[in-house]
Amino acid sequence: MRLCVPTENDRGLAATMAEHFGRAPFFTFVDVGGGVDDDTARVVRNPDCHAHAGGCHHVPILEAHGADAVACR
Repeated sequence: MRLCVPTENDRGLAATMAEHFGRAPFFTFVDVGGGVDDDTARVVRNPDCHAHAGGCHHVPILEAHGADAVACR
């Protein structure tokens, strides 16, 4: 399962979760495996982090990276 987490920085599994999904500077995609040691992360810059204005323009990013779920605050 691939999980997308909006993050404030590009530190992968050590990244700080962003307060707002649409304005997050990065999206961290985590492949959740059999255990924590098996998890891998890929960080993608959010090109619309400052231009978020109505609607969700992030669906193509989620689709392109195969997100199965989103975890956010």
